[in-house]
Order: sequence, then structure tokens, then C-alpha cells
Amino acid sequence: MRKINLGFLNCGFFLRFKIFGLLIILILFSISLLIRINHFNNVTGSQNLEATYHALLTIRAIDENPLENHWFLPTVSLSSALDKNISWGATVPTKTGDYIYTSFTPPGFIVPYLFFKSFNVAISEKNIALFNVMISILVSIILYLLLIEILQNTGYSGRVSMLGAIFGTIVSIFSREVLQSHGLVYWPHSLFQLLFVSSLFALFKFINKAQNSNTIKSGYLFLLVVLIFLCAWTEWTGYVFGMGLVIFFWFGFFLERRYKEVSILLILALFSAGIITIFHYGLVIGFEPMVKAFINRFFARSSTNGNFLSLMYGYILSFGIFLLLAFWGLIVYFWRGNTNDSNSINSKKSIFLFFVASIPLLENLIMLQHASVFSFDRLKLLFPLAIIFAISFARFSNYLRLVFFVLLLFASIQGYTSYISDLEKYAKWSDVDFKNKLLSNALNKSINIDCSVLLSNSVVRGYDNLLFNRGIYEHKTLVDSLGLIKKTGACNAIYFDRTSAFTDLMKYQNAVVTNKGGSSFSLEFIDMKNININFFLSDLNWNNGISKKWPGFLVPNTADLKSQLLSSDDIIFQDGDIRKILGVTAVGNYLHVHVDGTLLDYDKVGLPTTYILRKNSH
Repeated sequence: MRKINLGFLNCGFFLRFKIFGLLIILILFSISLLIRINHFNNVTGSQNLEATYHALLTIRAIDENPLENHWFLPTVSLSSALDKNISWGATVPTKTGDYIYTSFTPPGFIVPYLFFKSFNVAISEKNIALFNVMISILVSIILYLLLIEILQNTGYSGRVSMLGAIFGTIVSIFSREVLQSHGLVYWPHSLFQLLFVSSLFALFKFINKAQNSNTIKSGYLFLLVVLIFLCAWTEWTGYVFGMGLVIFFWFGFFLERRYKEVSILLILALFSAGIITIFHYGLVIGFEPMVKAFINRFFARSSTNGNFLSLMYGYILSFGIFLLLAFWGLIVYFWRGNTNDSNSINSKKSIFLFFVASIPLLENLIMLQHASVFSFDRLKLLFPLAIIFAISFARFSNYLRLVFFVLLLFASIQGYTSYISDLEKYAKWSDVDFKNKLLSNALNKSINIDCSVLLSNSVVRGYDNLLFNRGIYEHKTLVDSLGLIKKTGACNAIYFDRTSAFTDLMKYQNAVVTNKGGSSFSLEFIDMKNININFFLSDLNWNNGISKKWPGFLVPNTADLKSQLLSSDDIIFQDGDIRKILGVTAVGNYLHVHVDGTLLDYDKVGLPTTYILRKNSH
């Protein structure tokens, strides 16, 4: 049974329901954090994880460089003089040789940068994931408050409004896309979600006749205009959203009258965001390069390079069973709902808000390639879904509400299992990342990397720069080493041979270090991690393959291992200890590897493990 809305007389009654529902939202969100926190502490692979590394690179570059090098534009050039004038993807250089990314505007990087600086925390994968989670909880809270406002002002009781708002908000907590793109994966779209839902809240407050004070309406209108400006300044979807609002207000779609004056204010907000963006980029990188870069990036990510079926599959991947529930909810809305209510003014406001919340989805069609490849671009669908769920629940009978609850629980579980299943596809990334970091540590132990110039055989992205905290020339060969030393005045050149592990995430095979005189040495891996641990002796003389009697260890007696060891000069252990290889002796199924120095610490370098061999040029 529906409860008549008594306005301010019901305020205290509704407030109790609202607060209780908010506590439930916080509990549900705590569960979503608990099931992911281990992924933050031990960063695993994930679809689109390269976006997180890109964001971290930009944040670190902004932090390291003086203001005149970037003027808070999204730079990808680090602070060393040897990091300048190195091209990087589709970026544009400044006069200082710093390269600027033009596909996304500054706020998406400046806000997390301010977060890191304000809380004095390390610029790391874990901390940006926690920042992303903070955004997510704010999104869920505001979405819940929006949904409960919609239902209360449509005339539903406090209990029904609270439950409908909770069930609508669940998609923003347990859908696969939210678990990933408001967690391990950060990109400006995550921040846009907060501005977007805040805009919807301010919009509903503005159009709601229950707020009949001109001062309040003017206040929410001002907030709406500011938020639309911030949406457009933060992410290109903001322009699509803003222009959609302009059209809806101008023609009065689903409203009791036209609001042309609001449309004009919104146009001014969008125009201001555009002018600031154009002048910000233009004054730093030049207006002509800026225009060319914007056009090139638009066509690279637009529908001309996309596939509609891929986008549809992407939505299914991102939201799974939630999509089926939404379809059912729409059927209920139009065929099983209270027809008198559907023609009411307040219900029209709900319809208005649903269509307005759906406007940003047009950006997915315009930028089809981007939305198909980068799943975080599909986050925006959760708000129309949430509105459908909340209103549909309110219209259901008690029996159908129970069925809906069970299906929503099932959809949440499926969202989590889909998230975990997707992580499992990238499970090998942790091992690749571990070995890459071993190589980085070995290089830092072997040479002065700060005065070296770095080059690679393939494309360079944020992960690579963060791995060495240096700029890296991409698509080079080993023979380019001496030329780059001469060009840059570096003390060494470090050439990396790499293969692709995942999209824009590379596996380092080896490194070759060349000095000014032309002499060089190479670093390559010996991987002992996948060998059966029972192969190695642990007795009076051995502990996990490490000798207790003399400095050395044993490995399986294979021709390849023997050749690698005999042709190498030094071995670098996992703890960074560098030892000279004195000899290799075959003893049955084993090779005894003798090194200089004291006895090895089996707790630090015991097998199975990964070693790095250093081979000098002769």
C-alpha cells in the first residue's frame, strides 16, 4: 500500500528510513571492499590495468616536474633531463621537451594528485585503488539519496522508498564493472561518475516542485550549472550530457514547462569548459598542434574504428544479469505499473531523470572504439539501471519484490564471479611484474641508471616508465644505443628486449647495457620457479638447493642451463646480491654452481626462485 506524501510533516519519519538505508549501503559497500582488498594489497592483473599505470605516470610526472614544464596538463615526461624530448604514444611536446597527453583533460589526474599530496601517501597502485574506492562510496551514497528522493516524491512510503533505493544502488556496488573500474583500474571516467551522479541529484532537486522556495531552486540551479561545467571539463562525455540537458530544458521534455533560461546557463557552462580547455592546451603546446591532436584522437577512438556488436558484448560483460533485470523492470514499468501514477507530474519527473541519465550513453556510440576496448567507459550505464531498479521495485507486488530481491542477489554474485573470473585471465601478470621488477633492481645494483638513456624494441607505456622511473625511447634496436649516448650525453644506454604479456603490459626478456666506449654487458633470466621443489636437496649439506658447506647452489643438469651459466660472468640473486660465477660442475642430475664470497642465505635466495645472469662482452 502506498503512503500519501505529507511533505514536511513526514520529514522526521522519512529521515529515519533514509538513515537506516544509508547504513545498509555502507555495510554492503564494506563487503565489496573486503572481497577486493587483497587485490589492492597484492596488485594483480586486470583488464585495462594499463590505464591505472598511465594515470600514475602522469601524477608522478606532475609531482616531479616544475610547474612551467606542464602547467598541470597531463604530462607523461618524468623530471630527468634525459627523460625530455622522448615521444610517447599520441602525445604532443611542449617547449621544455615534455610530452602532453591530449585525449583527456587535467582534472582526472589533478584530483588524485591532490589526494596523494594532501594525505602524504605514496603514488602507488594500492593507493590509487583506495582513492578510486573513495570515489565509489561517494557515488553510491549520492545515488542512494537520489533514488530515495525520487521514490518519496512519487508518493511511496518510507519503507518502500528505502528498499527501492537500496536495491537500485546495489548495481553501483556489486556489478562487475564497478568492482573493477572503481577499484584496481582508475581513469578519469571514475571521477566523472561522481560529478555525473551529483549533477543528477542537483537536477532532480531543481525540478522537484516540493522544493518550492525560489532561493532553494536557485541554489540547486547554481549547483547544477557548476557541476555541468565540471563534468565537461573532466571528461568529454560531459559535453554530450550537458547538450542533452540543454535540449530537454529548451523543449520541456517530460517537464511541466520549458526552461529556456536554464538551457542558456548550461550552454554558458559548457562553453566556459571548452574555452578553458582550448586555451589551457593551446597556450602550452600551441593551438595548431592541439587541434590536430584532438582531431586525430577523436577519429582514433570514434565509431569509424569501432564495432557495435563489440560494444553490446561489452555491456553484457560489464553488467551481466543486471541487464536482464533492467529489461524485466521496464516491462513492469509500462505494463504492470499504476497507470494513474505514470501520468502524474512526479512520475514524469522520474521519466525525465531516466532519459537524462541515459544521455551520456550516446557518447559510447560516438566514441565506439573507446567504449568497446576500455570497459570503464561503460560505467555510466549504471545510473539508468539504478533508476529502473528502484522504480520497478516500488511498483512490484510484495511477492515480486521478493523475487526481485533474490534475482538481484544472484546478479550481484554473478557480478563478483565475473570480476574474479576476469582477474584469473590476467593471473600471470603478477609473475611477469615480479620478474620485471627483479630486472629493474638488478640494473640499479649494476650501474648508475640515473645517467643512462633507456631504449626498447617495442611500444612504451606508463607501466614501463614507472618500472624504471625513467623515460624510454620506443621502437629502437640495439645498434641505436651508441647514437643515443652521443645525442643525449648519457653515461650508458640500456636496451630492453621485450614481448607483450597483455595489452600495453610488457614482459622483459633481457637488457643490454652499453657504455660510451662501446663495451657492454647483458642481463637475462634463469627461471627456477616452475621446477619441482622436491628436486632440490635439503639435508646436512643443502638447504633448498643452497650449499651449507661452500658458496654456491645447484640447478638441474641441462645443456641449456649449463651453457647459460658457463657463458656468464656474474649472477644477481633475488635479494640484489651480486656474485661472480667461479665455476660450474656436473654431478649426476645436478649442476653445482660455485660463486665467490661467503655462504649464501637460503632464506633469501633458496630455490625455487629466479636468478639474473650478467654476461660481459668479450
